[in-house]
Amino acid sequence: MPDSVALDTPGGGDLKPGNVVGSAIFNGLGELISWNEAFFTLLEFPPEFAELERTLADTVRYLQTRQLKRIGDSERASEDVFKALSQSAPWNGIFETDGGAQLNCKIVPMYGGGCSWIVHRTEADLTESLLDIGRAAAARRDVLDALDGMVDGFALFDERNRLVFCNGRYSEFHAEISNKLLPGAKYFEILQLMLETSVSEDAMAKLNSLRASENLAGDAGEATFEIKLKTGQTVLCTDTRTDEGNIVSIRSDITEIKRKAEQLSALNAQINVKNIHFDTALNNMAQGLCLFDAEQKLIVCNQVYLDMYGFSAEVVKPGIMLPDIMKYSVSLGNYRDEDAKAAQADRPVQASRSEQSTLEQHLADGRVIGVLHQPMQGGGSVATYEDITDRKIAELRLREHANELESRNKELQNFAYVASHDLQEPLRKIEAFSDRLTRRCSAELGDDGLQYLGRMQNAAGRMRLLIDDLLAYSRVATKEAKFGACDLNELIAGVLDDLEVRIDETQCAFEIDDMPVIDASIIQMRQLFQNLISNSLKFIKPDVKPVITIKVEPFKETDSFNPGLTIDMIKIVLQDNGIGFEQKYADQIFGIFQRLHGRSSYEGTGIGLATCRRIAERHNGRIDAFGVPDEGARFEIALPVRRATEGREEHAA
Repeated sequence: MPDSVALDTPGGGDLKPGNVVGSAIFNGLGELISWNEAFFTLLEFPPEFAELERTLADTVRYLQTRQLKRIGDSERASEDVFKALSQSAPWNGIFETDGGAQLNCKIVPMYGGGCSWIVHRTEADLTESLLDIGRAAAARRDVLDALDGMVDGFALFDERNRLVFCNGRYSEFHAEISNKLLPGAKYFEILQLMLETSVSEDAMAKLNSLRASENLAGDAGEATFEIKLKTGQTVLCTDTRTDEGNIVSIRSDITEIKRKAEQLSALNAQINVKNIHFDTALNNMAQGLCLFDAEQKLIVCNQVYLDMYGFSAEVVKPGIMLPDIMKYSVSLGNYRDEDAKAAQADRPVQASRSEQSTLEQHLADGRVIGVLHQPMQGGGSVATYEDITDRKIAELRLREHANELESRNKELQNFAYVASHDLQEPLRKIEAFSDRLTRRCSAELGDDGLQYLGRMQNAAGRMRLLIDDLLAYSRVATKEAKFGACDLNELIAGVLDDLEVRIDETQCAFEIDDMPVIDASIIQMRQLFQNLISNSLKFIKPDVKPVITIKVEPFKETDSFNPGLTIDMIKIVLQDNGIGFEQKYADQIFGIFQRLHGRSSYEGTGIGLATCRRIAERHNGRIDAFGVPDEGARFEIALPVRRATEGREEHAA
């Protein structure tokens, strides 16, 4: 018989007035698990009955074989009891003792399995006793209802490890063995079945550990473990041995908690990896870097920044304010005395700006640190620090070199202008006296003398042309060009009018687009087109009618001095069908005094195209040449539509 325990319930103990109610409890297996003494006394059972393995069925049959007789059909008492209990209905029966006393027996099914048996004499005043029993039964029902409504699974085992009760949630967690979760089932047998039907890899190890646990073997204590179910759920099991020896078993669904924990763990791992990547990138930068919040409090900085100023990481660390960093920097002697005050004031002011800005810090050791401030959305800023000392030195040297080149260039230009101008006077005298010799002394000179004199006059003429071209070339840079609205249609028409004689001689045909009005020097533009058209009229092919086309098309290009802007440009293409040239000489033909043909074949000084390039550059434009032997030459001139800024003009100059 299962271990049982006597209950101290109303009516327990010896049968005395007011102590007239006997009670017993049977579990779901029908085993007698608790009783009071009045139960056996009233039913006139021998004392040894409780020591035998008795069940509900044994007790009912024993009543039928005893001298106690049921008032009614005693032969069907057992059948009626189990029929009522199977329908979850109470059973009532009245028995009569040999002495004529009547006993009222009531068997009531309990919530969760089992039943309670109450017996009392019919003539006794049971008002108070039955009220106590009713209150206890009602309280038990409220407790059981509450337990069955729990989100967690709940089970109670007695001090002998036998299941007394489990709620529906407990059965749901262990649905595969729910038919085993009956009152009286052993704790460790249920636990083994639970672990065997789980997918936990260490199920048996857990079972052996729990079996060996002193806490659950007898003493008060607690065992906590997890079970992974085949449904994919993770269940937290908390089994506690109470001071009275019972085991309270709780099952909690922690699937979502585990999932979120795994997600959090994965997220933390990702964050850690990103932090590692961030730290690696941060400390492998060539520049120093700092992040400040909206209050100018340091969030993070890299080692390059600390090393750049000789800062200690124990001082300059997250949380320090920017003004305090500057005070610390001054205390380290990073600035000369006269610069220290300005350094402390300028940097925090820069950090408070809402737009990007730059600042140069000149340190006492001669280094120059460029600080780029970039505000962040939502407040705060990013600051990068770069040692630009070498760059500043290079810029200074470049400016000095540029100034020196500009000075020398001006000297050369002035020399060319002055020299050319000063050569005019002796040349005029040579030409004047040679003319007098020709007029006055031609008879005395003879044929040889006249030939020598003619060669001298030709040389003087070439010298005159060379000086004029050289003066024109030098004037492009030495004289201030007056820019204004330049109508290229009128300008080209004027050039063609000046070249009318040469055009008539060659019978050249022209195809010219409608040209735009641009900002330019009219004098220099006229010189450019006159040189280019004259060049094409000079290098014509024999027996081929020359044709010159002048096309124009607009385009845009990025300003090299301000990449954020675009410039409206025009490209003028002058194409002829003359003798052309090898493309490898395309740059050479723009050099001063450069010629591809001897003077005996084609006249000229070799300065005309050099002047064209200088004029194009003076207008912040460019000119390129393309040639094919015996097919012709093409010149492409790119010019801005509007006058460039002074800075770009100075650069072009």
